[in-house]
Amino acid sequence: MVELTTGLKKESHLKDGSIRKIGIIDRLTHCATCSFYDSETDSLVLDYWVTPETRKAFKNHFSSILDLFQSFQALIFLNLYSVTNRLKQDLYRSQSLYVNETVPVLPSDERIIRFEDLVLFKQGVTDPVYAKSLSDGEHQFLHTLGLCLLFKDKNALFLLDEPETHFNPDWR
Repeated sequence: MVELTTGLKKESHLKDGSIRKIGIIDRLTHCATCSFYDSETDSLVLDYWVTPETRKAFKNHFSSILDLFQSFQALIFLNLYSVTNRLKQDLYRSQSLYVNETVPVLPSDERIIRFEDLVLFKQGVTDPVYAKSLSDGEHQFLHTLGLCLLFKDKNALFLLDEPETHFNPDWR
């Protein structure tokens, strides 16, 4: 079974009055439309069809959209653990502008979390938009807009120096 200790746990008040801590994986599983655990590959597949019920489940299991985002970020960050300590030290000391080229990209079946078949629907548009069909710039633009929306109710200031050059993560 997939079990992660990330420190991001939410309290769940049980019927008997006791409190139980629920980890990110449990919370995401409770929100899934369907789930499948493959014991042979030790993989948990969670599928989400976003409906009013799904939205309600996310609201019940995550304190805010920022809480959900931080949970996904924690899991995505765990994908970096395959990097050796020596390579991490070299990266921290590097003066190279091309340091990202030395970080190995995990094959999808070795990642802690990955998103597959993310499909977006827009009112008035008949064909779905697959996230895989978006360019690097479109992905980065949506990510930046999403971050701004996440922090819209916070006292936050975003400073973007030449924002058009930052749409492609490999150019940064």
